Amino acid sequence: MNDRKNQNPPPKKRSYTVVDSDESLYRTARRSDTARPEEPRRAEIRTRRRREGRNLLGMKVIHPAVFSVVLILIVLFVSVFVLMNAQGASPANLIEWVQGRILGIETGGGYPVKVAASEVKMNNFQFLDREPALLSDTAFLLYNASGAQISGRHHGYANPAFSTGASRALLYDLGGYGYRLESRAALDHEGQADQKIFAGTISPNGVYALATAGDGYASELTVYGRNHKKLYTRFLRDDYATSLALRSDGGLLAAAGLRSDRGGVGSTLFLLSLNDPDPVAKFEFSDTIIVALRFLRGGGIAVIGDRAAYLIDSGHQNFETYDYGKRTLQGFSIHEDSGLALALTGADGKSCSLTLLGSDGKILAEKETESPCTALYYTGDQLFLLSEDILFRYSAELALEKETACPAICKGLLVSGSDCYLLSAGNIWKLDTR
Repeated sequence: MNDRKNQNPPPKKRSYTVVDSDESLYRTARRSDTARPEEPRRAEIRTRRRREGRNLLGMKVIHPAVFSVVLILIVLFVSVFVLMNAQGASPANLIEWVQGRILGIETGGGYPVKVAASEVKMNNFQFLDREPALLSDTAFLLYNASGAQISGRHHGYANPAFSTGASRALLYDLGGYGYRLESRAALDHEGQADQKIFAGTISPNGVYALATAGDGYASELTVYGRNHKKLYTRFLRDDYATSLALRSDGGLLAAAGLRSDRGGVGSTLFLLSLNDPDPVAKFEFSDTIIVALRFLRGGGIAVIGDRAAYLIDSGHQNFETYDYGKRTLQGFSIHEDSGLALALTGADGKSCSLTLLGSDGKILAEKETESPCTALYYTGDQLFLLSEDILFRYSAELALEKETACPAICKGLLVSGSDCYLLSAGNIWKLDTR
């Protein structure tokens, strides 16, 4: 009796539920605290799922390392886009950039590339998203860094001109009615103006503007959004528009107009906010024709005239003047951060003088050369002078750093990093500027 009382009672049985993900059913098992017959089975399932890259429910699991790599690549793509298109970074521009740069990669046979064009004006050779774009008398052509032709669409304009933003180009028929918006991948929009087109421009964020003849006025200025709807319209009574520029956000328009000035000609510069019916500022320049405008990153404006250049301050109250004197403008190049470069020539036309002006209008450097200027390109820390078949590279202090023989007589020049693109009759060449 005592021996039976002293014996330990048998362990109590407990009930629990096991989920078998392989059989997708529930079953009830009986076990003791010491015996666990289902544990090996569950361990086997977990081991097999880990090997297959799945969880216990059979779902595919992305390895943490793979997920991290994908996340890093996404961040890098977005960062590169923002750095390369700081002023035009927007969701719409990002989509266009991904479509063109990642989904639309094409490999070419390298440079030089032949260009099927009988005539190309010097101003119709520009960068579009850091790639050389060419507007010939018949077509809009775009090439990538390896020489592949990305675009080759015909336009049918009698006097073609264009302006480029971050990822889109505005093409228009100067003196005609047609205009169109081109991206790296496609023709985005095509339209007809009501009056003859005098000038056009597009901002990095895709807002664009046209200056046309006005019905009862000298000029009509119209600003359009990315959806091609009118955002702003203004009429100029006495000034015939010659040049336009939009601030990077598209919110401020600079318009230069030509007017009669006491028996001669003069120019007026209007600064117009899309949110204000009255001009933000108005400047008058005597005895000069404004040929180019550009907003600088600090808020100022670079103004190129046929007899003088002007730098308007960021407050749009004052400006500095650089008079050409008896010299003639041969070439110019504007850099958004650093200011502008000028190439001026004397009566002989056989040489040119180079001048660098800061964004405040002060002279940074000057230099006399023995070569005429065909084209000029200012990168901010270097200046490139093309003189027919010779390319000169100068420092920011205008010290000559390198002289390179071109493969042909050239008339167009673009520089991006160490890559230099040259336009000759029938070809685009690519040189290493280092």
